[in-house]
Amino acid sequence: MAWRIDEFLVRGEIDNRARGRVTGSLWFTGRAEAVELDLAGNAWRDVAGRRLIFVNPQPKPGILEGLRGRQSGVVGDITASRKVRVPEIPLEQIGEYYAARKPFPWHWGNSLYLEWFSVANGRVVIESAAYELSVVGETAWEMNVDEERIQQQANGEAMARFMERLGKAVAEEAAGELEALEEADRKHPLAERASELFVRLHEDVDDHSWVPNEASSEHPVAELVTTVMQAAAKLAGSLNVRDYPPPARFCGHTIARLKRAAGYLNDAQLAVDACQEQELTDSAWLAEVRREIATLKAETDRLIGELRERLERGWD
Repeated sequence: MAWRIDEFLVRGEIDNRARGRVTGSLWFTGRAEAVELDLAGNAWRDVAGRRLIFVNPQPKPGILEGLRGRQSGVVGDITASRKVRVPEIPLEQIGEYYAARKPFPWHWGNSLYLEWFSVANGRVVIESAAYELSVVGETAWEMNVDEERIQQQANGEAMARFMERLGKAVAEEAAGELEALEEADRKHPLAERASELFVRLHEDVDDHSWVPNEASSEHPVAELVTTVMQAAAKLAGSLNVRDYPPPARFCGHTIARLKRAAGYLNDAQLAVDACQEQELTDSAWLAEVRREIATLKAETDRLIGELRERLERGWD
């Protein structure tokens, strides 16, 4: 799982003019001091040797909690020319389009993709096609094709090491969740449905070998399975409890966890689009998965609405 922090970013800069080192500063809403980057490695060819400044024209208000002020580690993929499909509607409306079986409006755009692996926070990603980008000053050096290939291979190895550590952490967390669920002895239908979908996706993808052995976690099929797993975990943690719905004083906490689940389901819907566009799986299978994710998202949104009403009225 990655920290995705693009919404709260106000402005930032990264500097790869020194070979083998990427430094930078990131400013976020609700935070006076900049987050400082000090990373080993290089960006892709379009950013390598350059100082890049970026500005978010519409930063989301709020406070980004948990991100350490100094980020030391290694680079992942860093580029300002990644082609992405940019929705022309708010992400929360995408589920409505899927439920109605209508394609949502979108266009192609260049996206800033800034990824690193830090000692403090693990994998961190800033990805946006809405930022205003500019290169400042002279280019210090140019990266050739062979150097970019070597750097991308190093990025993949960094991802593999991180995923190995994450797998161990997820296994430990799952063991704790299982013990808690056994004690609670309650399974919410929505959480069960999401869990069953994850198991089915994992088995189907494995049976058909839809994710190549050398693929990174950014492979659309791998991203689909991972985001559904993360949504299922958040739904289970929110709903598989003895006292549901929770007392009004605890509704805010449950709403926050359900919103995280809804965010993962949004990511899963985007992964489905990428799978369809690149023809990575069976089309009929993918259509069924799309419908199921849309249903899970709609039901999650409904529960969030119910809890908000409960919180506002102070029901116990």
